[in-house]
Amino acid sequence: MTTPGGTPANDRAGHPVDPALGAQPKTGPRASTAEPAVDRTMTGARARDGFAATLPSGLVLLAGVWLIIAPFALGYPTGSPFWNDIVVGGVVAALALVRVALPRSVAWLSLVNAALGFWLIAAPFALGHPDTAPASVGNDVVVGVLIVVLSGTSALLTFAARADRARGEAPAR
Repeated sequence: MTTPGGTPANDRAGHPVDPALGAQPKTGPRASTAEPAVDRTMTGARARDGFAATLPSGLVLLAGVWLIIAPFALGYPTGSPFWNDIVVGGVVAALALVRVALPRSVAWLSLVNAALGFWLIAAPFALGHPDTAPASVGNDVVVGVLIVVLSGTSALLTFAARADRARGEAPAR
């Protein structure tokens, strides 16, 4: 076929095209070599791998935000319980946000969050909160346990997926 000007119709790569039939198969030296398709989307096993680490990290992010709000919501007196929850909550939320954004990377940040969770469990007793801010004791212990469990889970899922990929296996579900 030809274009209205009388020249043969070609596609963008210069291959002849019959307008009545649409695009024609490639001809020439590259016609027989199929380029491997690269999946750049988060589908299948890759999506499960990323989601598995993102979900617990997202919940840790919410726990960090709660720690920032808790002194105001629960009426902590100013002092160590007040500032401990705000500072630790800010750090936990920031680290968890990075883990949510990069679920397959920086798994060690989840380990840092787990350590901060252990600190939250111990802090009420180490800083004398039972006497000055009894509302902070239960909150810090419960949120600390949640952070330890969820951060540990996120880190373990990421490390397990890396080990599976290194062995050439699909990540565990």
